[in-house]
Amino acid sequence: MDAVVTRDGQPVLGLTADDFVLRDEGTAIPVELVGAASLPLVAVLAFDASRSIAGAKLWALQVAGAAFLEGLLPADQASLVTFNEEVTWVVPPTADKEQVARALASLQPRGGTALFDGVYAATALPASPARILVVVFSDGEDNVSWLDEGQVAGALSRSNALVHVVGLVPLPETHTKSALEEDDRVIARGMDDRHVKVLGRLAGATGGRFWSASSAQALRTTFAEIAESMRYRYVLRFEPPADLPSGWRRLEVKLRRGPGTVQARPGYWARGRAGGAE
Repeated sequence: MDAVVTRDGQPVLGLTADDFVLRDEGTAIPVELVGAASLPLVAVLAFDASRSIAGAKLWALQVAGAAFLEGLLPADQASLVTFNEEVTWVVPPTADKEQVARALASLQPRGGTALFDGVYAATALPASPARILVVVFSDGEDNVSWLDEGQVAGALSRSNALVHVVGLVPLPETHTKSALEEDDRVIARGMDDRHVKVLGRLAGATGGRFWSASSAQALRTTFAEIAESMRYRYVLRFEPPADLPSGWRRLEVKLRRGPGTVQARPGYWARGRAGGAE
């Protein structure tokens, strides 16, 4: 499982396995620390390509996506999935980040927003032993998906993917815009609070989070920060108890000593005695 440790908003580096306490259904179990550098990423960009992102939003997304790709390591792979009224695997995982960048630059927005279907596909499509990072972007609510929140949440809780969701959220009317935001075209319309909470729950099920952006500059910064955060992650390996019954297992990860916040997935599904854990 991936874990990010922060203190006062800054990454905490140099921790060892002894610094972590992991509890499975309340019982502490041994944990091993795996070198993150030895586990390349498969980074899946799952982007809204509906008609609502045409124009300035599309330009901002293309620039932000390019910033994310630049932040990946040479051994990492990248992929592009788009969703509107259909879900399309535009570029399968490849080490050629330029291929993904070119596909991103040629996006042609159209149709509605199958956001839930897109999130599901982005976590289900890659078949790789590498760690899977999914970064989802949208500017609004789902309006054409076959799947609903509950179905996607169940699939995410069973996956090994780490999912971050980036959404366009307009600034409050009382906010005083800076010169930079004015120049970078502040987003006037985006997600409402209810939908932000839904996407936050979905990302949180994997140990990820919802990131809000209100301008093109904020969008670029956010995507670059997500790529950078993967350099500071800890990869924890543990062996679940033997003979588990099928069902959801609650995980809790904390630091053994000292202040710090650990962000990690809240649990996993056990398949029962025959299938082990997932």
